[in-house]
Amino acid sequence: MRSRVHGFTLLELMVVVAVIAVLAAVAYPNFNSLINSNRLVGTANQILASLQQARSEAIRLNRRVAVCPANADDTACQDGGDPRRWLTIVVDTGEVLGVAEARAPVQVLGSENIDDANDSVVFSPDGFARTPNGLLLNASISACLPTTQPNDNVRNVSIGGGSRMRVVAGNGGGACVAPANVL
Repeated sequence: MRSRVHGFTLLELMVVVAVIAVLAAVAYPNFNSLINSNRLVGTANQILASLQQARSEAIRLNRRVAVCPANADDTACQDGGDPRRWLTIVVDTGEVLGVAEARAPVQVLGSENIDDANDSVVFSPDGFARTPNGLLLNASISACLPTTQPNDNVRNVSIGGGSRMRVVAGNGGGACVAPANVL
């Protein structure tokens, strides 16, 4: 009696590999878009959390608290510092309350209204952010990826009326540019 050999034929293995290749080719672009979208949302949420922390700490401590680009050792604000690293810092004492970072390739850009010392958003003890001339701040900070996957490659964190904050998705057409004030 002969025993029968169990296994797969070469043809069956080639069909399975071809099916897997087709499924991977279809899924990869959507998966890449999902990853990029999650990077943008995560960075925008970090920016929003830093701004909300600064506002609540300004009220709690009865001091001015800023969100600003960090210097190399994360101890102070730096004008023209790396916009992908930012601090939440008490302005008067220099106490650092938090450090956050956007990971590459995400870019962080601020609107032209954020022109206070060190490109920072400063919340006063009343909980409002103001421009250098004392008006309530209307500005945006953007998390952006220079890609067309996803189509909405920008997340704008808008600050309206000095303290209202929200995240708005936007389409930068695959480019990253400084945001307009999105309210």
